[in-house]
Amino acid sequence: MTLFYADDDPDEIELFGYALRAIDESIEFITAKNGEEALVILQLNEPPTFIFLDINMPRRNGMEVLVDIRKISHLRDVPVMIYSSTTDEKQMKEAVKLGATKFISKPSSVRELSKLLKSVLGVSPGGVA
Repeated sequence: MTLFYADDDPDEIELFGYALRAIDESIEFITAKNGEEALVILQLNEPPTFIFLDINMPRRNGMEVLVDIRKISHLRDVPVMIYSSTTDEKQMKEAVKLGATKFISKPSSVRELSKLLKSVLGVSPGGVA
């Protein structure tokens, strides 16, 4: 399983990686620090199993990246999660309308994040399902 995550906040990326390793160390974790970099990495590599995008990033925000991902043939069917601290209902609906598989609000603790990721990724207690 490969998971791609784009976020301009290095602390968020570190926290996300920590939660992933706690779930299953065999999950490959690829990151980008802005939307432009995310598109380059995604276009040049094999599609990941899941894509997580923060909304508020420089150079291209998560919504713009989502729209472009849905235009790229080898990425079109990859589940894309908008992963953001926003609670704006309008923005959440817009993300799903643009092709997001799910809109996920960033949890406040590593424990909550691990639980959320297990659910989204379909991970059983013993590892990847």
